[in-house]
Amino acid sequence: GIGNKTLVPSVTINDGNGGANYAVTLVNVTNGTISPATLGIIATAQNKVYDGNTSAVLNLLITNVIEGDSGSVTATGTGNFLNKNAGDGKTVNVTDIVLTGAAKDNYTFTLPVTATANITRRALTGSVTVANKTFDGNTSATIATRTLSGVIPGDSVNYIGGTATFANAGPAENIAVTVVGLSLNGADGSNYSVNDTALTTATILPAGPPATGPVVTSVVVNGGNSFANNNQRSQLTSVVVNFDQAVSLAAGALRI
Repeated sequence: GIGNKTLVPSVTINDGNGGANYAVTLVNVTNGTISPATLGIIATAQNKVYDGNTSAVLNLLITNVIEGDSGSVTATGTGNFLNKNAGDGKTVNVTDIVLTGAAKDNYTFTLPVTATANITRRALTGSVTVANKTFDGNTSATIATRTLSGVIPGDSVNYIGGTATFANAGPAENIAVTVVGLSLNGADGSNYSVNDTALTTATILPAGPPATGPVVTSVVVNGGNSFANNNQRSQLTSVVVNFDQAVSLAAGALRI
């Protein structure tokens, strides 16, 4: 083992006379020292999916172990990425290294010990809802809500954007709606990935009922003058007819 040791000398005198020509006094050295051998420590770190913290899982391999001590000394330590954010080839610092095993006291090591590994972006599930609308002749839809599932508590990330389109323009219930162009933002948005398209359903309501009451589509007066409303319904509160003129209404044109 290492530490202060007593060194006991042993000599052989070759003087051609079996050492008889000399008198030798041997003195023990009581302050001898055995220093620990220096190990090499090779650290590898596992890649991980973003989890909001800097912790890393390590494997430590030791080198330069004296023959016979193999298996009698091992190393453990704590690994931490420099920051929590997603990225490739990130540095992992190894701290709190401890040697264990029967031969541990015979060795030391040097710092720093580092490794590299990747933090990949965490996949989120994004969903949307779309507002129902009244028939307007087109397929455009309005996104009502955007929701994310899987965000690490405390992180700031938002589901934004998107263009929504009904599968058809006619009135119906539960029409398929496709949303494209969705994305993420926020302070932690770059640590996540999300679906940039989504599917949902919504309803297109029929347009309102026709106006009730008198409807005039064509009025012909003396002289052949014709006044028409291009078949657009007109709500009338009263109709005044001058009986000095002939008034002809198309069949069904006046409804009360």
